[in-house]
Amino acid sequence: MLDKETVALLPYKLVTVPSWGESEWGMPRGMRADEAFEEIHRRCTASAIEQDQWLSELSALTADDVTQIIITTCIKYEVTPDELLAEMTQVEFGY
Repeated sequence: MLDKETVALLPYKLVTVPSWGESEWGMPRGMRADEAFEEIHRRCTASAIEQDQWLSELSALTADDVTQIIITTCIKYEVTPDELLAEMTQVEFGY
Protein backbone atom coordinates (compact mmCIF):
# COMPACT_ATOMS: atom_id res chain seq x y z
CA MET A 1 0.00 0.00 0.00
CA LEU A 2 1.22 3.50 -0.79
CA ASP A 3 2.04 5.94 1.95
CA LYS A 4 0.54 9.45 1.98
CA GLU A 5 3.81 11.09 0.92
CA THR A 6 4.07 8.90 -2.18
CA VAL A 7 0.45 9.48 -3.14
CA ALA A 8 0.97 13.24 -2.72
CA LEU A 9 3.69 13.12 -5.39
CA LEU A 10 1.34 11.67 -7.98
CA PRO A 11 -0.21 14.07 -10.49
CA TYR A 12 -3.69 15.29 -9.62
CA LYS A 13 -5.03 14.78 -13.13
CA LEU A 14 -6.13 11.15 -13.36
CA VAL A 15 -7.98 9.31 -16.07
CA THR A 16 -11.71 9.52 -15.47
CA VAL A 17 -14.36 7.73 -17.43
CA PRO A 18 -17.87 9.11 -16.90
CA SER A 19 -19.51 5.76 -17.71
CA TRP A 20 -17.83 4.10 -14.71
CA GLY A 21 -20.19 5.18 -11.97
CA GLU A 22 -20.28 4.06 -8.37
CA SER A 23 -23.31 1.87 -9.03
CA GLU A 24 -21.45 -0.25 -11.59
CA TRP A 25 -18.62 -1.05 -9.16
CA GLY A 26 -20.49 -0.85 -5.88
CA MET A 27 -17.82 1.34 -4.27
CA PRO A 28 -16.78 5.01 -4.48
CA ARG A 29 -14.04 6.15 -6.86
CA GLY A 30 -11.56 6.66 -4.00
CA MET A 31 -11.93 3.07 -2.87
CA ARG A 32 -11.55 1.85 -6.47
CA ALA A 33 -8.36 3.92 -6.81
CA ASP A 34 -7.00 2.40 -3.60
CA GLU A 35 -7.74 -1.09 -4.92
CA ALA A 36 -6.06 -0.25 -8.23
CA PHE A 37 -2.94 1.10 -6.47
CA GLU A 38 -2.74 -1.99 -4.31
CA GLU A 39 -3.05 -4.32 -7.32
CA ILE A 40 -0.44 -2.39 -9.31
CA HIS A 41 1.89 -2.48 -6.32
CA ARG A 42 1.34 -6.21 -5.80
CA ARG A 43 1.79 -7.13 -9.47
CA CYS A 44 4.85 -4.93 -9.94
CA THR A 45 6.44 -6.33 -6.78
CA ALA A 46 5.84 -9.84 -8.08
CA SER A 47 7.59 -8.83 -11.32
CA ALA A 48 10.51 -7.21 -9.46
CA ILE A 49 9.52 -3.75 -10.67
CA GLU A 50 10.50 -1.03 -8.20
CA GLN A 51 7.85 1.34 -6.89
CA ASP A 52 9.76 4.37 -8.21
CA GLN A 53 9.64 2.92 -11.71
CA TRP A 54 5.93 2.23 -11.84
CA LEU A 55 5.12 5.56 -10.19
CA SER A 56 7.21 7.25 -12.88
CA GLU A 57 5.31 5.35 -15.56
CA LEU A 58 1.98 6.32 -13.99
CA SER A 59 3.02 9.96 -13.97
CA ALA A 60 4.04 9.74 -17.63
CA LEU A 61 0.59 8.35 -18.51
CA THR A 62 -1.07 11.46 -17.12
CA ALA A 63 1.44 13.93 -18.57
CA ASP A 64 -0.28 15.01 -21.76
CA ASP A 65 -3.65 15.30 -23.47
CA VAL A 66 -2.82 12.85 -26.28
CA THR A 67 -2.12 10.06 -23.82
CA GLN A 68 -5.31 10.87 -21.92
CA ILE A 69 -7.37 10.72 -25.12
CA ILE A 70 -5.88 7.35 -26.07
CA ILE A 71 -6.33 5.84 -22.61
CA THR A 72 -9.90 7.03 -22.09
CA THR A 73 -10.93 5.94 -25.58
CA CYS A 74 -9.39 2.48 -25.13
CA ILE A 75 -11.20 2.15 -21.80
CA LYS A 76 -14.47 3.33 -23.32
CA TYR A 77 -14.32 0.72 -26.10
CA GLU A 78 -12.71 -1.93 -23.88
CA VAL A 79 -9.66 -2.48 -26.08
CA THR A 80 -6.01 -2.39 -25.09
CA PRO A 81 -3.54 -0.12 -26.89
CA ASP A 82 -1.89 -3.32 -28.24
CA GLU A 83 -5.21 -4.49 -29.69
CA LEU A 84 -5.77 -1.07 -31.23
CA LEU A 85 -2.34 -1.08 -32.88
CA ALA A 86 -2.82 -4.64 -34.15
CA GLU A 87 -6.13 -3.68 -35.70
CA MET A 88 -4.59 -0.61 -37.33
CA THR A 89 -1.91 -2.73 -39.00
CA GLN A 90 -4.58 -5.03 -40.48
CA VAL A 91 -6.92 -2.33 -41.75
CA GLU A 92 -6.12 0.54 -44.06
CA PHE A 93 -7.94 3.65 -42.98
CA GLY A 94 -9.21 6.14 -45.56
CA TYR A 95 -7.77 9.12 -43.71
